[in-house]
Amino acid sequence: MTEAKDLPALARQYVELSNRHDLEAIAELFEPDAIYRSSSVGVFEGRPAILEMMRGFFAKFPDVRWEVAEYRDGEDTSVIFAFALTATEASTGDAVLRQGVETLVFSPAGLIRGVDVQAAA
Repeated sequence: MTEAKDLPALARQYVELSNRHDLEAIAELFEPDAIYRSSSVGVFEGRPAILEMMRGFFAKFPDVRWEVAEYRDGEDTSVIFAFALTATEASTGDAVLRQGVETLVFSPAGLIRGVDVQAAA
């Protein structure tokens, strides 16, 4: 079982890999039946669907980057962090800035089994 103190480091790794758009490495962080919920992009069930969504997101925002100041333990096996997303939309060249809160829920094996992203209003 992954100890709670290790979970923020796993969340940090997920964000770092996302900032590098390293889908192969990101895939290894997810349980096969993980669920990704986002107030911006919708609900995706299973690792293949999540990775396909990410592939499209990285294509739409080729320079997307997440900034996170602090990762904190949530209930049970989760980590919560506020983020600021900066990007340029490829089709328009428009700058994008979004803020929100993300919760990662980990399995006993230390893999992501759930993601919940809530964009700030």
